[in-house]
Amino acid sequence: EVLDIDAITGGYNLQAAWSTGFLAGQLK
Repeated sequence: EVLDIDAITGGYNLQAAWSTGFLAGQLK
């Protein structure tokens, strides 16, 4: 699933994943 998304969006998926992880960490 993740690989499919990464293949479609390219590097943007990496930024989205990093931002999501960062925000999730801030919420905790």
